[in-house]
Amino acid sequence: MKLTIERIKKNGEKELLEKEVTRDKLTIPSVTTKIFTGAKNEKIGYINISIIGEETENILKKEIKSLKEQDIR
Repeated sequence: MKLTIERIKKNGEKELLEKEVTRDKLTIPSVTTKIFTGAKNEKIGYINISIIGEETENILKKEIKSLKEQDIR
């Protein structure tokens, strides 16, 4: 994609800058986990689902299993 920017110089003269830009693919994790320590030093797992995609269910199951294996609530 070509991006054109109009820039106004200090002397008032206009200048066009043209740049070629390529959009990159962004990878956003659909499931993230955090572990918190409660008031009685118990470990509490937090799971956040930010978007639902094709692999969200499998990732969620894997994260739940991992938390259980670590004896985290």
